[in-house]
Amino acid sequence: MAEYLVKKDNVISMIRGDTFSFKVRLNNELYDNLTSYEMEPGDVLYFSLMKPNSTFEDSILIKEYTSDFVNSRGNVIVTLTPDDTELLPPGTYYYTVKLEKAATSEQPIQVYTVIQKTKFLIVD
Repeated sequence: MAEYLVKKDNVISMIRGDTFSFKVRLNNELYDNLTSYEMEPGDVLYFSLMKPNSTFEDSILIKEYTSDFVNSRGNVIVTLTPDDTELLPPGTYYYTVKLEKAATSEQPIQVYTVIQKTKFLIVD
C-alpha cells in the first residue's frame, strides 16, 4: 500500500487513481477545538477539489457526506475513489471542506468553512 500524507497544515498528497480516505473533525460554532459538532439529519459536508485560482463554485470535483459517513469518534470520513482522480494530470490542486447545516424553524440554512482552500498534491 502506498503512503498518503495529510500534514498538520492540512496539505494532502496522494497518488493519482488510488483510493484515499481522511477524517474531518467538525468543531462547534464557537470553534472550540475540544468540542465536536454532531451532524444532524439534513446536514451535508462538502469536499471540493479545485484547480489553482478556481473557486468552490468552479470545482472539478464535489463530494457530499451526510451523517451516514460519521465514524464512532464523530469524524466524517472523506473518501476519494480511483474514478475521482485517475483522469487528472499530476500537479497541484486545492481543496475546501464546507458544512451546510440544515434549516430549522429558528435558523435558515447555515454554511461554515471547515477547511479553507488548501493544497492538494496529486502525484504519479
